[in-house]
Amino acid sequence: MEHYLTHGRRLSRTIRQMGYPSREVLAAWIDELAPGERAVKRGPVADEVRRMAVARLVAGGVTSRQVAAEVGVEASVVRNWKRQLLHEPVPEDDPVTPDKPGKRNDGAADPDASDLDGLIAERDRVRAELERIRREKREAEIELAILKGALDLVGIRAGHRPGQPDQ
Repeated sequence: MEHYLTHGRRLSRTIRQMGYPSREVLAAWIDELAPGERAVKRGPVADEVRRMAVARLVAGGVTSRQVAAEVGVEASVVRNWKRQLLHEPVPEDDPVTPDKPGKRNDGAADPDASDLDGLIAERDRVRAELERIRREKREAEIELAILKGALDLVGIRAGHRPGQPDQ
């Protein structure tokens, strides 16, 4: 019992450490000696609840931890739902950290699924704009490289003033 309560409350870990009993027997012991201490697995969460949780998170003003507490799941689960529903890639260089409250809070108490669709459309519009800006930046970099090459061909160096002798 003590091992279960002090080492992460995992039945399988405790069974492996002790070498006995079965999962059912250990669960019964825990329920008898420490009622309410055993973590009970919940079933799958309904899609509508997931959408509402993600919409609330995306609307801002709350953290993934707060939304998770309302739904009864871990904060990482809410962040995974957000990635799945908004089709966001998993960040490779960013370790999992608690979400910060969003900057946008338009006063909406509980956004619904239509708000989520609107947010997805807005995200897609912003991504398209970002891609357009990146394309323009690449074109400007190419143009700059061409102009620098032309200056080298003409023989003008950086810092050179026309009409002044070379030093």
